[in-house]
Amino acid sequence: MHNSDGKYWKRSGETCCTVQTRIYLQEIEKMLHENHSASIPVSGISMYPFLTPNCDYVGLRPMDTVRCRPGMIVLFRRESGAYVLHRIIKCKNESVFLAGDGQCILEGPIHISQVVGWVSHVYRRGKWVALWRRKGFIFGVLWRWAFPIRRYWFGGARRLSVLVAGRKG
Repeated sequence: MHNSDGKYWKRSGETCCTVQTRIYLQEIEKMLHENHSASIPVSGISMYPFLTPNCDYVGLRPMDTVRCRPGMIVLFRRESGAYVLHRIIKCKNESVFLAGDGQCILEGPIHISQVVGWVSHVYRRGKWVALWRRKGFIFGVLWRWAFPIRRYWFGGARRLSVLVAGRKG
């Protein structure tokens, strides 16, 4: 049972409470500003295929522990107050330009003060994987460099899936 209004509900005889995502992430932001680490579940599809929604978790660290670099995945707060995980495509002065791994549209400039934390680890298949280690780092750099050709990649993948589905039907 899920209640996004932050109300109480019962599960297996226990009284439980859900918290609105925005409130939860505001608390995570406070923790990061106090120099603590945190982990959150991945819920959207913008970072797919690298992050799988409702399956992966990300470990966040405060931004003051590292300098922004292209290829990093960061949690940032939009002007609307929404929190989003995206990869840094480029940095310019006090701003960053971001995109989800499953997106072709660049978002920015985003002022560096809107960046809440950076993703240091991903929890996948029962273990934490460090993104700054060789495999995760190389994938991040290659995927960032592939940004200009992603729309062709995704378009080709869509056409291929339609062809395969058509042959099965």
